[in-house]
Amino acid sequence: MMDKSPAPEFPASLEWLNLAKPLRMGQLRGRVTALAFVNAGSAWCQQRLSDLATLRKRYGEHLHVVAIHVPRFDHERDAKRVLKRLHRVPLDFPIAHDADWVLWQHYGIDAWPTVVLIDGEGRVRDRIVGDTPVRELDAQIAKLRAEEVPQSLNLEPIELRRNREPDLPLRFPMGSPPTSSICMWSIPAIIGCWNARPQAGSIASSAAVVPVSSMARWSWPRSRTRRGCACSAIRCTSPTPATGAL
Repeated sequence: MMDKSPAPEFPASLEWLNLAKPLRMGQLRGRVTALAFVNAGSAWCQQRLSDLATLRKRYGEHLHVVAIHVPRFDHERDAKRVLKRLHRVPLDFPIAHDADWVLWQHYGIDAWPTVVLIDGEGRVRDRIVGDTPVRELDAQIAKLRAEEVPQSLNLEPIELRRNREPDLPLRFPMGSPPTSSICMWSIPAIIGCWNARPQAGSIASSAAVVPVSSMARWSWPRSRTRRGCACSAIRCTSPTPATGAL
């Protein structure tokens, strides 16, 4: 049990990895908060984050969870690398990068993982060090929840920013196929229909092997309707097809 001292404010040096704007301690008032000091390279920390994600779903809006990543090595000071590692576990709560150990020192933390529990009044009430059973953490949170006094809630929302890879345009390979290359085309696989009738200049069978010269060009003719089925075939428009080509 702690001495109920006020929880230190988040320093300006923190880099929030998934928030639209920096978080303030005042936004957490009125609800129990689990402040987790973790390291992305630690399996124990990954398990603790998974435990907190489970408890966050159980308690819903009655529990705030904030993760503070503190690097152990120089290469872990790269925020992008940290975010990539932390994304291995689906997390729906704020994550901050404490590259200079500022908040770590404010709370007097000395081990990973450490979870600091803060009550609805913004006071530090307990800390759980190490990979202890989740039931112990759950019991401490439930105890603080029972002490909550109904009060007006902070209406300023915490806006998470979803980080993901940007959408890229789909590009197709361009240029002519090399000389003496072999193209395997299956009409059913391409057009989804067995009723395509071979014609001059088109592939003759559903498993035809067609040698294509370097001057060959492939184009899609307009769809033809036969027996109630719209069929299309790939047609070679080469002016001088190679020997054996259709």
